[in-house]
Amino acid sequence: MKARVLVLTILIAIFGAGASWAWGPEAKTVKPDAAKLKLTAYSVTLKLVLNDVVDGTPCSNDYAICASGDCNCFEFSGTATGTAGSGAAEFSFTYDFGDIVPTYNDNGDCAPVAGEIDISGSKDDEVLLISGSACDTLNGGSPLIGGFSLVDTNIFIEGAAGTYLGSFTGSSTFKLVLTGQASK
Repeated sequence: MKARVLVLTILIAIFGAGASWAWGPEAKTVKPDAAKLKLTAYSVTLKLVLNDVVDGTPCSNDYAICASGDCNCFEFSGTATGTAGSGAAEFSFTYDFGDIVPTYNDNGDCAPVAGEIDISGSKDDEVLLISGSACDTLNGGSPLIGGFSLVDTNIFIEGAAGTYLGSFTGSSTFKLVLTGQASK
């Protein structure tokens, strides 16, 4: 028994001496190598056109989450400008009807969304994953809001992360703005 306690103590001393992990406002520690990274602003604006809504199925991208099994896939294409440079963009997200949360007096609903953005920019080819909510509003708008993670890039060492806000600017045109930080 004493030998197990001694081995456990040694393992904790060896592996526990690194960074501590926490989430939320109290999270003040980071990965040891993060001190060497240079953080830089990350921003991309997508101007998109709705190509298709596939009823009853999640999208076929790598981040198609449909927890309820009652989902639609929204597919867009268009252009991207910003940190990735200028170029073509594809965006698809899964809207989960089965997990809708009604808003005050049923004047709109919010539902979880998860999706993928593919950018072929003049400075970088990127793949981003998004997670958030799509809500109907009192004025008939449909904002899309949440967080993103840059998971495939040629110029950022540890990718990027931040928030996004999107909305329809016409009957089938959509604008999505992503802002955050990236590491070089």
